[in-house]
Amino acid sequence: MLALNLSRDIPPPLGNFHDPRSVAQDYKIRYAFSGTPFYGAYMTDLIKRVVMLKSGNLLSHLRKNPSLIRESIQILLEEFNDLRGASPTLIAFGATVHRLALEHVPSNRYSRLVRVMHYSDYVSKETYRQRVLEALD
Repeated sequence: MLALNLSRDIPPPLGNFHDPRSVAQDYKIRYAFSGTPFYGAYMTDLIKRVVMLKSGNLLSHLRKNPSLIRESIQILLEEFNDLRGASPTLIAFGATVHRLALEHVPSNRYSRLVRVMHYSDYVSKETYRQRVLEALD
């Protein structure tokens, strides 16, 4: 599973995708993937070591610093190697990470690239699950 980048500094261990704030929407990930082969899958960021909340600001930053994309992709491919994921299914959370993955991750390093709605979209967890399952089908 691919998110775009860190939106804020990483909280306590394993807390990156477990935001305790009342406005957080990441709980929908667990709900949407429950009972699927992807439940409990490895989740990581496509762009590494860049903490930035707004994706538009991040894209501007990447245009000015294209080496960040190359470095991030190299780290991602090393993660695949560490996990022995020769050709995993990649689930991209949102259009931006999907487009960047399509453009920069070598197509021979994944079997499938699926775009799902970003979990921060303000829809019910039930609607989110329905849309995720439709995308995965």
